[in-house]
Amino acid sequence: MKKIITILLLLVSLVSFSQEYQTNIKLDSLIWIKINEYRASDSAILYGDVPNVITVFALGDWREFAYGVTINHSKVNRRVVGGSGHTDPEILASRGITGECLFQMHLRIKDDDDYGDTDLTDEVTLDKIATRIVTGWINSWTHRIVLNWLDDAESCVVSVITKQPMSSDPSVKDYYYKINSTYQTK
Repeated sequence: MKKIITILLLLVSLVSFSQEYQTNIKLDSLIWIKINEYRASDSAILYGDVPNVITVFALGDWREFAYGVTINHSKVNRRVVGGSGHTDPEILASRGITGECLFQMHLRIKDDDDYGDTDLTDEVTLDKIATRIVTGWINSWTHRIVLNWLDDAESCVVSVITKQPMSSDPSVKDYYYKINSTYQTK
């Protein structure tokens, strides 16, 4: 009986998770590719040193850890002072992670925006989102430093997407996507 209850609770929690957060491996891989394109560009060369191209896209335990970070970051109220959501550096160091970048964007659903009908399976839409995320990191000097670290060989990119109502009024049907992405490197 205890096993059945445990299994039911596990299934309920998995269903709740899958309904609340969407993941998109295609978006993650596009972000990863754009980071490597940046690392290979003239813009990333510092004092004559060129960052290597990262060849390992992390999976497994590291990816699961990064999903936890990203979900926690999605819950942070960015208007609260100190609400960055970054992982404690000691925790990162204990896992061998040398850097972390977090990004959050809100994508309102409108017919006349650059994202078309906001089909999150469409590669053109995902490419625009990935470009916006990586450009945001490049334009932040602290994140640009993480993107430019010379000796990194592995990285992990994860994104979680939630659909949010524009209003607490149930008669208002407009919504937006809240997209949170995390980049970690070793």
